[in-house]
Amino acid sequence: MTANRTIPYGYAVEKGKNIIHPQESNIIRRVFADYLGGKSLLRIAQTLTAEKVVFLPGRFDWNKNRVKRILEDERYFGNDTYPAIISEGMHRQARTVKDSNNNQMNKSELPYRLPCTAECILCGEKMSRRHDSRRKTSQDLWTCQNPDCRQIVNINDDILLAEISAILNRLIAEPSLVEPYSIPETDPPPEVRRLTNEVNREMDSFEFDKDKARKTIFALAAEKYKHIDDRQHKAYIVRAEFEKSELLSSFLSEIFKRTVLKIQLGDDGVRLILKNNQIIGKEQNHADNEHTGDDDDKRPTA
Repeated sequence: MTANRTIPYGYAVEKGKNIIHPQESNIIRRVFADYLGGKSLLRIAQTLTAEKVVFLPGRFDWNKNRVKRILEDERYFGNDTYPAIISEGMHRQARTVKDSNNNQMNKSELPYRLPCTAECILCGEKMSRRHDSRRKTSQDLWTCQNPDCRQIVNINDDILLAEISAILNRLIAEPSLVEPYSIPETDPPPEVRRLTNEVNREMDSFEFDKDKARKTIFALAAEKYKHIDDRQHKAYIVRAEFEKSELLSSFLSEIFKRTVLKIQLGDDGVRLILKNNQIIGKEQNHADNEHTGDDDDKRPTA
């Protein structure tokens, strides 16, 4: 064990370089594992103190703040100075659990917010959440804002986040579920055709006007850019996010924000609309790839 705490707990110095301390690093991994397993900061501190795990020479009086500082220290997943003791994914998960615990403590003061829009599975309109402590069953409910629909979905916040995490884990375990979007062969829009014809006429004209041709070419390029279908590119980006992610032990807002556009709620559960407009649920619900429209978009469903 190090003689002082000039370097973080879990490390030692050897020949002028920071190295992983064998015993202390095991405690670091244990702290993260226990916290992700549901133990509180106080419980972890009490256990380490009872087992007389040394923090400083002659000191084994662990407390919540010491455990909290370990969980928050980003050096433990490695940088140019300190080798990694845990993975960055484990550190992110611990931070998410801590944020979630803080949100639970302040739930009566801070309204629950998902980092995206929730929409109704039946009609596609926006849904709003309400918390009603007087209800005997689920105190959290979502209501469709479409007056012709008004679907109500009863689902507790914890269950909702667990179902979202289960879908994300399905995608992390099998990133190939994110399908590359096949761009259909379609005729160019009328304005693109018109500008293309105009460019061709300018180029074939005996009285060639260079400035006019340049303006028309720029206008054609701008019009084509407006109609670029980037869903294929988005699908590859979303798939890459899942390929590099580790399985979640709890809801992780970072990967959710990077991959999910919206969620859908209904009596049959939760579905995610990914950023490539693909809809996916916790299980394979369709024998083939069904599509549903969003304005002029088409969403593949898995």
